[in-house]
Amino acid sequence: GSDDNSQRVASAMRNASTRISTAAPSQSSLNGKINSTAPTHGTAAVIESGAVVDAGEDIEVTANEDVEVDLIVGGFAGGLLGAGAAISVTSVAANATAEANGILAAGDDDGDDIAVKALLDEDVSIRALSGQVGFVGLGAAVVVLDDASTVQASVGSVISASSVTVLADADQDLTVETGQVQVGAGAAGASFTRLTADGQVTATAANDARIGQQPNETVGSLTVTADSYVNADAKTTAIAAGVVALSANFAFVDVTPSVKASIGSGAVVDV
Repeated sequence: GSDDNSQRVASAMRNASTRISTAAPSQSSLNGKINSTAPTHGTAAVIESGAVVDAGEDIEVTANEDVEVDLIVGGFAGGLLGAGAAISVTSVAANATAEANGILAAGDDDGDDIAVKALLDEDVSIRALSGQVGFVGLGAAVVVLDDASTVQASVGSVISASSVTVLADADQDLTVETGQVQVGAGAAGASFTRLTADGQVTATAANDARIGQQPNETVGSLTVTADSYVNADAKTTAIAAGVVALSANFAFVDVTPSVKASIGSGAVVDV
C-alpha cells in the first residue's frame, strides 16, 4: 500500500544520492583545479622549477613564434541608392615564452654557454576597400587592429657557464589600410583606421636566482636584453565625386609597448 510506495521512493532517493556523491569531484580535486596554473597560450619552451640540468655542454631554450596575418575585406554597391561598408576589427595576442628555471650547469670548457631566447616575428596586414556608385552613394571603410602580443624570457639559478644570455626580442610589422570611393549626384563617405600596439617584452633573471654562487664553479658573463621593434603603418583614403560630395579620413596610431630587462628581487649574481 502507501507504506510500500513510500519505501520505494525513499530507496530510490538514497540510491540517487549515493550515485551523485560518488560521481561528484572531491574537495581536494576541486582545490587542485582552482589553484592550478593556467596553460600558456602561444609558443612556450620551459624548463620547470625544481629541475636540475647538468648538460656538460651548451644549454639552449628557445621559443620562436612566427605570426602572419593578411586580411582583405571589401564591399561594393550600385543602383539608385548605392550604400555599403567594409569593416574589419581584429585583435592579435601572440605569445612567445622561454623559461629556464631550476638549476642549470653547462660544460666547464670555454664556449659552453646557456642561452634562453623568446623570439616573436609578426607580420599583420589588414585592408578594407569599399565603393558605391548611384544617384546617392553612401559608404564607409573601417579597420581597427589591437595588438597585445607578449614576449618573455627568464633564467633561474646557474652553477656554471662560459656565458648566460637571456633575450626577449619582438619584431613586428603592422599595417592597416582603408580605401573608400563614392560616385553619385550626392556622395558621402568616410575612411577610418585605428592601430593600437601595447604588448610586453620582458627579459629577466628570476627572483632569488643564484648565478655563479657554487664554489669552484664559474659563470663568465650574464647578459639580459629586451628588444622591441614595431613598424606601424596606417593609411586611409576616401574619395567622393558628385554634385554634392563629402568625404572624411581618420587615422589613429598608438604604439606603447612595455619593454623591460631586469635582474629580479633577491637574485645574487657573481660573474
